[in-house]
Amino acid sequence: MGYLTDLGFDNAQPVAAWKGVFPASRMTAAGYCWIMGAPYFVRIRDSDSDPEYTDFATVYDESFTTLAGLECASQELADALGLSVGQMDGYSSSVQGYPSYMQPALAAAVQNCVPNAAQAWEVFMNRTVQPDYGLIGPEFAIVPRFDRADLDENGSVNFFDVSIFINDRIDFNHDGSFNFFDVSAFLAAFAQGCP
Repeated sequence: MGYLTDLGFDNAQPVAAWKGVFPASRMTAAGYCWIMGAPYFVRIRDSDSDPEYTDFATVYDESFTTLAGLECASQELADALGLSVGQMDGYSSSVQGYPSYMQPALAAAVQNCVPNAAQAWEVFMNRTVQPDYGLIGPEFAIVPRFDRADLDENGSVNFFDVSIFINDRIDFNHDGSFNFFDVSAFLAAFAQGCP
C-alpha cells in the first residue's frame, strides 16, 4: 500500500494509513511492550464470537500472559525471553526474522505520516540486535525515504524547519553525507507536511 501511495495512487492513502497504525502502535502504544512488537501471533479477542479488544494494552496482556508485570525492555523481561536487553523477540538478528518483516511496514507508516510512526521507527532503529542486511537478504532493508520534517519539533512544518535543515546540513536520508538526496527527501517530507 505504501508503494502505491508513492506512485501517486491517492485512493490508496486511507488504506495505507489504516494499515500503518498496527505496526506503529505495537512499537509505541501504552501498555504494549515494543520488545514483542513483531509477533507471529496476537490475540485480538477472547473467542470468535466475542468483540475485539479496544486497546493495545489488552492485546499485549492477553497475548503474552507470562510477561505480565515485567517492565518493558528491562533485564527481567530479557531474562524471561532469553534475549539481551533491547533485543526484539522473533529472531531479531536474522534477515528473515519477524522484526525484519515488520521493517517495510514501519517505513511505509512513516512515509504515510501515520500517527506515532516516526517515534516507532526511532524505537525500532535503536533496538540492540539488528540483522546485517549487507551479507545476505537485503530485501527487507527498507527505510523511509524521508523522516520527519518538523525539525524544531513545534508540531508544524514551516520555514523554521527549512532554516534548521539548511543551517545544520542534516543528513536527512541517513546515507552518511549531506547532498542532493537529503534536499530531495526533506522537500518531499516538507511538501507532505508530515510532522
